[in-house]
Amino acid sequence: MEGVAFTAKTKFALATELDKAVTNEIVELLPDERQKRQILSVDCDLQAPETNEGHGDAFFSLCLAIKAWADASGILVTCI
Repeated sequence: MEGVAFTAKTKFALATELDKAVTNEIVELLPDERQKRQILSVDCDLQAPETNEGHGDAFFSLCLAIKAWADASGILVTCI
């Protein structure tokens, strides 16, 4: 496991990779309303309000998952 410092530069790079993955339909999101609200709560400055559901948690979790996938040379293992 390797830590990631959430600097502005890092957050924008992570968000860009998430945007590419969603736009190119590389990632499919679950039909989960809380996840959707958390993703949509993040603004263009990558800020999210603190709510009882979190602080943009789903957005940044997805960003980190995309980074981990990319760092693993894009090898995706699925379990069925």
